[in-house]
Amino acid sequence: LIFLKKQNVPTFVINEKECASYSIKYANRTLYKSVKAIWWNTKENKKEEIVVGSGGPVYELKWKFKTKEEAMRRAGGMLERLGSGVVKASFTMTGRNIVAGGKAILQGFGGDDGTHVVKSVTHTFGSGGYEVKIETESMS
Repeated sequence: LIFLKKQNVPTFVINEKECASYSIKYANRTLYKSVKAIWWNTKENKKEEIVVGSGGPVYELKWKFKTKEEAMRRAGGMLERLGSGVVKASFTMTGRNIVAGGKAILQGFGGDDGTHVVKSVTHTFGSGGYEVKIETESMS
């Protein structure tokens, strides 16, 4: 086991052209465009609702909030969390010195380009030569 200091994390570029195969999956398929929250207006003694964001689908918070400010803050936070779906990817390529815990910069994958964390790496030597299988997850 090798422990690296956070500032010394190795960075690897993974180019689509270098991959024998790859798979990219999205953990959050429903990308909500807005969040609705209900709060109690004590001055008018009635329920009111606010919507943060615009368009659909709309996620409805189940909690009731005491103030409009709290409802807006919570709805905004939920919208940010819902919109940041985790992207998991796996790659098979000719062997390279890649280690778990490093950063992988994806290039050539179109809209999926970006920086990921290397979660696991398996190095194998076989009749086909030196091969590496890499599992990554998008950085939030």
